[in-house]
Amino acid sequence: MRQVFTDYTVSLLGSCTGPKGIHLLRHLLQTTCVTTTRSYQETEAMTEYIQVLTTTPDQTHAQDLAQKLVEQKLAGCVQILGPITSTYRWQGAIETATEWLCIIKSRNDLYPVLEHTIRANHPYAVPEVLAVAVVAGSAGYLGWLEGALLRREAHL
Repeated sequence: MRQVFTDYTVSLLGSCTGPKGIHLLRHLLQTTCVTTTRSYQETEAMTEYIQVLTTTPDQTHAQDLAQKLVEQKLAGCVQILGPITSTYRWQGAIETATEWLCIIKSRNDLYPVLEHTIRANHPYAVPEVLAVAVVAGSAGYLGWLEGALLRREAHL
């Protein structure tokens, strides 16, 4: 299948670059895409990892939450970005607020406890808690993340 994709890509790009370009592109695609494909295949089973997003009304709440999640090993890392501007509908009205975004690195099996901890320590009545699957990642980073989180059997 990869070869079909490569040949298709080469034929599309080759129409713009001429016959010598086709040979060069084929070589580049075979040497770079194969490496990329192998790296992705090595990590594509890593979808057990997630990034959870939540927003807070200020930096202090964000930092307190980050500290708690990392201390409890529910998160390996929490990145805090802000201030950001959020526009949303709340109780029938369109609102705009300044918030701080927390990007929480964790694992699927920790999500229920992670969500409970966020909700229990959050000032909003309905906090944003959205998990996004990590479909691929570098083996080194994911290995570090695994070591920074609760052991799998420790929270069951």
